[in-house]
Amino acid sequence: MPHQLSVPTRINNPSKEELADAGARLEGGEGLVVQFDRAIYTSNDLKTIDELSARYGSQLEVRFYGHYNSDFDAKALLEVPSVANLSIDCLQSVLNVETLATLTHLERLSIGVHNLAAPTLLKNPNLQTVRSLSLGPTKSNNLDLSYLSGYGQLESLYLSGHTRGIDAISDLAMLKSLALWCIPKRTQFDFIGGVTNLSRLTIGLGGRDSISEVAAPKLQELEIVRVRGLSKLEGLDRFPELTALTVEDQIQLKHLDITPANSRLKHLKLFNCKTLQSVSGLEHLIELNEIRLGLTAVDPAHFLSTSFSSNLKICAFYTGKSREDRRIREALDARGYLEFRNGT
Repeated sequence: MPHQLSVPTRINNPSKEELADAGARLEGGEGLVVQFDRAIYTSNDLKTIDELSARYGSQLEVRFYGHYNSDFDAKALLEVPSVANLSIDCLQSVLNVETLATLTHLERLSIGVHNLAAPTLLKNPNLQTVRSLSLGPTKSNNLDLSYLSGYGQLESLYLSGHTRGIDAISDLAMLKSLALWCIPKRTQFDFIGGVTNLSRLTIGLGGRDSISEVAAPKLQELEIVRVRGLSKLEGLDRFPELTALTVEDQIQLKHLDITPANSRLKHLKLFNCKTLQSVSGLEHLIELNEIRLGLTAVDPAHFLSTSFSSNLKICAFYTGKSREDRRIREALDARGYLEFRNGT
């Protein structure tokens, strides 16, 4: 089954009553995001949040975003020294960002500040113990990623736009999930081969005509979304452990070749690839459980005549034409295939 994340409940600009109730909800195992879009938090509010963070760790995400009429002042972080899961994102500017260096319990960190002017931010030793890191795009995209080589516990990395020192990612021995967004074509992805335990990879936006330099022998999930100019997706045998492949919004991709080395693939989703004419090698997918195609140039008659694995449970094909889609759905229903997981 493809990787899925549970969605925590968000409490926006919480009242004192909501903060008082948060402890009971966390105790019950619920994941919570306490977030503020303006500086309405009091010292007592932050003290309560700090106490909850000390007890429940990364189960509680503390988020500061928006602050549309003023800059977020990171000095507020001095009042939540126990925070383990922190997001400072969807912000134009931040004051006193150096305050981040005082937080010694961080496990998860997300930063997305348009006017961030701190290229050596990742140098701070206290950040090098985080397990999850998200670095959103900035106006200059000049964060020095070379410091990532010291992030020995990092398991999940989301990166958008930044490329300076990107080869340091190859040193991340514990990294399992990597998302690369808005990376320009001139940046090669051969460093991915050094990430020996990588199991999930997402490549989105940016531009390149292929990902032929990417090799990841332990990769299980690959997602490619709206990469400008991508016309080839060859050599999938470089991913012999692949169980889930999702390709979306690739308007120049005409052919997808599944190889015998991909026999473990269980989930295949191809959407809005309007020039995709053929998908060969489906007969190799002996463990295929789910296949979904939508808005491609694949011939519906050929698809319907395909003999799929006996393990296939979910099968869907959409052309964008309601009458045609109903006819195809009826044919797939007659073969006993579900349209959605669990029939919903």
